[in-house]
Amino acid sequence: MKKLIIVVVLMAIAFGAWMFFFRGMPNYEEFMAIENKYKQPEELAPSTLENIKVYKQELLFLKRKYSGSRETALLADIKIDLAEMEENLILIGNELLKIDRRNPDCSEGSRISKSMVLLEAAKKKALEVESNSQKLESNYRGFADSSGISSEGFKMAVEGISKSIDNIGNIINSYC
Repeated sequence: MKKLIIVVVLMAIAFGAWMFFFRGMPNYEEFMAIENKYKQPEELAPSTLENIKVYKQELLFLKRKYSGSRETALLADIKIDLAEMEENLILIGNELLKIDRRNPDCSEGSRISKSMVLLEAAKKKALEVESNSQKLESNYRGFADSSGISSEGFKMAVEGISKSIDNIGNIINSYC
């Protein structure tokens, strides 16, 4: 009986060591596999609410899988924030389509009010993307380079989205 207990304990220790040491270091290929499933190469995030939901879940799984890796957490946060920003923009578009432009309702709980709340959430996500991108680039340059986060194209795209969010805000504000 003692031998069985010792064998079980040794197996548990070996499994724990394997999980800790041999599950591998994070790499961008795992992110790419998720991205290729749910979005087009030129997109920063999936373009449908259904794909955004599953995409975020898979990124959260990857973040948990490599919970000891700060660079993986930052990259996952950037990707999740981009997806949530896109989700907010889609929802804003849905709300704006239903606004009565001849008689806009600006009261609390109205479609315009909901659009403004979603817009503020999108702005917040854009700021978080910029902040986390800078952290990733300054602290994990190689990972930022391989993921494309440090590229000028990525920075310009995020800046363009931020300007678009401001323009959408101007449009919404013009109703009230």
